[in-house]
Amino acid sequence: KGHLITLQLTQSLLNIYDFWPRYPQDQYMGKWAKTSVPLLMLHGEIDPRTPLRIGLPAKQQFAGPHQHFVTIPRGTHGTLLQSPVGQGKLPCAMQISIGFLKQPTQPLQDSCLQQILKLDFKGTPEDAQAIFKTKDYWD
Repeated sequence: KGHLITLQLTQSLLNIYDFWPRYPQDQYMGKWAKTSVPLLMLHGEIDPRTPLRIGLPAKQQFAGPHQHFVTIPRGTHGTLLQSPVGQGKLPCAMQISIGFLKQPTQPLQDSCLQQILKLDFKGTPEDAQAIFKTKDYWD
């Protein structure tokens, strides 16, 4: 089997590429929308699917009143659910989103960003046993 080397497509996208509909380019191609509506943009700091450098232009483009670009520390691609702050609490990105949706023209409530848990490379003995059949991840 051949190798796939690409900066833009994954194998799953490549499989449907030839079948995906294409549209002619119009005057909006490559242009940003102009809007003054409140916006909340969340971007994971370590998102492997959409790296931060790809999202940052949106921060510059949408910098009006009540338009927020929030980088979630240690957040990944599913940052809405991947920003844990502790057992039994909603993930930070979810807390920020709910607050914004309730009051989109109020100051953003993002204090939970300081509470996002650090990455855990140790894991639990139970997980190590289930995944690797060892006593710890590094055994």
